[in-house]
Amino acid sequence: MSHTDSTSPILSTRFRVQNDENGDLISKLPDEILTNILSKLHIDEAVRCSVLSKRWEGLWKQTSHIEFDVNHMIIPMTKLLHSRALFPHPGFFLSKSKAEGVYRYGSVIFQLIRLHSGDISSCRIVHFQISLSIGEVGIWVDLLVERKKCLKDLSLKCLPGLREISKLEISKPRFRCGVFDCLGSLEFINYTIDFGYAFENVEVLF
Repeated sequence: MSHTDSTSPILSTRFRVQNDENGDLISKLPDEILTNILSKLHIDEAVRCSVLSKRWEGLWKQTSHIEFDVNHMIIPMTKLLHSRALFPHPGFFLSKSKAEGVYRYGSVIFQLIRLHSGDISSCRIVHFQISLSIGEVGIWVDLLVERKKCLKDLSLKCLPGLREISKLEISKPRFRCGVFDCLGSLEFINYTIDFGYAFENVEVLF
């Protein structure tokens, strides 16, 4: 028997499994496992998984970890939001212009946090300096703490400003007094910490 003949039954079996409408073994996994997989992705990637099949639709809303990264979201999320119409008003869509996209980024984060219906235990947000200047970061943190009572770990990373918006005055971070009280760990990257009032009632923080 030739080498090709000896392997043909195996190849044939693989072909049948791949073409069987019930052969999607991953989609048969429990929600807990699927949401755990999505928790490892950036939010734009997790949301895009909703287009795989109805089985995956909306599962990103149950992830325990959510990660926003401005580098991933400015352009990719524009296309996704237009194609899926996730938001009720076109004002939430990101602009094709990168500078305009940064301004829309804050609205997208706000809406995604509102749409998320599960318990978030950890969150990471990578943003540009402009989000500090216009007070968006404080709004995001307030919303997370208010809506996600299980939030324990938070990471905030500030990226250098874009050339298109570098002429704007960069103000200091503004956080509500005691907003970090519920956290077990908090990470600031590229921040100047001069807002001690936000940690007023924090007992232990790593």
